[in-house]
Amino acid sequence: MRELYTEENSERTSGPVQLSKFLGRDKDEGVQRSAISGKKIMMKLEKSKEDKQAESKRNELLKFLNASYD
Repeated sequence: MRELYTEENSERTSGPVQLSKFLGRDKDEGVQRSAISGKKIMMKLEKSKEDKQAESKRNELLKFLNASYD
């Protein structure tokens, strides 16, 4: 059964949508986006001092463990 056109239904049936507005033909063509949310995927994150210290400690531990493996 088809619904009758009323003011309540007019918001849902406003007409065709121009797809080029949503398909990313704007300035950021090379940006990767999430398939689910459509948000930009950040490839690099800014590291704080604590992050850098933790990473250096982890690298030292990995070097030690790899050296002791032989």
